Amino acid sequence: MITKPSPVERLLRWREKNPYLFKQKRLAGVRNSQKIKDAMRRTAIQYREQTAATRRTMPMYQKGEQHLRACTWRFRSPNNVIYEFKNLYEFVRNHGDLFDSKDAKWRKTCNTDWCCALRGLAALKPYKSDGSPKRKVKGTWKGWRWYASKDTEEKL
Repeated sequence: MITKPSPVERLLRWREKNPYLFKQKRLAGVRNSQKIKDAMRRTAIQYREQTAATRRTMPMYQKGEQHLRACTWRFRSPNNVIYEFKNLYEFVRNHGDLFDSKDAKWRKTCNTDWCCALRGLAALKPYKSDGSPKRKVKGTWKGWRWYASKDTEEKL
């Protein structure tokens, strides 16, 4: 007695004969599945919220001198006053009165806040974050100048 193969058996035999084609069709089905897209979106949102909550508790990700990218900055203002501080963002936020109101207006691009004063002062730094010198350094920004490091001053 000959039995007719079930649809599952036929599918399994086809998969064995055509592994590459099966993989392509399977991936296309996964890509087009709305259920999978919704599940991935929910997972991504949960992960993003969990990461943000963790970062809010860590001092190195908070605003201020303890931030992980904070470094020492030294500038001479147009009034010939020397400012030395640890975090450029925090300095511009706290001393917005030292700059023109247009330059101290904060904007948001993607995930970062910035203003013209921040970018103008950052361009004056003569070396990169790894300590190597920059190729092009602006000499002044609206009267603000980079003030040499203490090591350089002691050598002179």
